[in-house]
Amino acid sequence: MNTLGKMKRGLETSNGEDDFSGEFGEMLIEASAAKAAWVQQLGRMLDEAPTPEQRESLRQIRMDDAKHLRLLSDMLSGYSGNASARIQAEQTVAASSPAPGPQKAAALKLRSAEFMKRLYLCSPTDNGKDMLLEILLDDTNNAIRLSMM
Repeated sequence: MNTLGKMKRGLETSNGEDDFSGEFGEMLIEASAAKAAWVQQLGRMLDEAPTPEQRESLRQIRMDDAKHLRLLSDMLSGYSGNASARIQAEQTVAASSPAPGPQKAAALKLRSAEFMKRLYLCSPTDNGKDMLLEILLDDTNNAIRLSMM
């Protein structure tokens, strides 16, 4: 089932309780894995940054994404009742690939913001919505930072 189908199913099955099992839980795992891979990509970009200003911007963006990974992992493990969900999300990292340039990274960051918006709309709890909105706003702001490099 594609992401839109997962989103619709999450909305259909949401009953206002803290139930993040099933497909919405899978979406959280997917988001956590993407954040973990992104933190690694930012590390490679940081190593290759030509100026101190770019390194500082990338360092701040990487710190934001590490915080987002913790939020998503905590959200997933808290709602799934399974501590291994956090470990699984943090260990699911994409294989090494070359670091994207700033413009491509900005486009990827906007895609991440779009995915966070979908998760936000599907979240069955206000607390989950608050965390996802914070990530969505940070991703949008960081996409702007990357596009200005």
